[in-house]
Amino acid sequence: MTHDKLTAVAVILTAWSAPAIGAPPSGHPSDSLESATECPDAVRGVDLSVRKLDGGVTLEFTTKHQARVIELRHLLRDLANIVEHHSKLIALHPDLVDSSYMVEVPAVDIDVRDTVKGARVFVRPENPGEVGTVRAEADALVELWNKSACVTGTTSRTFVDT
Repeated sequence: MTHDKLTAVAVILTAWSAPAIGAPPSGHPSDSLESATECPDAVRGVDLSVRKLDGGVTLEFTTKHQARVIELRHLLRDLANIVEHHSKLIALHPDLVDSSYMVEVPAVDIDVRDTVKGARVFVRPENPGEVGTVRAEADALVELWNKSACVTGTTSRTFVDT
């Protein structure tokens, strides 16, 4: 994986997981987003909208820059694999969680589908009783995304309740 790709995955992963896993005692969860000094082009100016759906949420990432769509899709697929694996590992081995940095994250199934301008990410908890937690994390993601120095500018983010 290239340095740019790792940086982008880290930026998006931080945005998604910070509300769930908390932040190190030394900082606020969004510190790494607000102070991002490196931001891969694929993530710059990306719009994010979130919709509730039966059993979970969809996160729609779109860009106005057609040349960046393929790289954005690759980043989101990498991120989906990391988050899904991480969530299931924690569910299976909660003893691996350092309570000073993390809280339990529900095990989730994630599916990434291409759209014309980016990708739609479907996130569903394995346990239907944890839909509320996943939706709360999606709300927090939108808040962090709105504050991210990496993606702010002319973009807009919305939360749509369906």
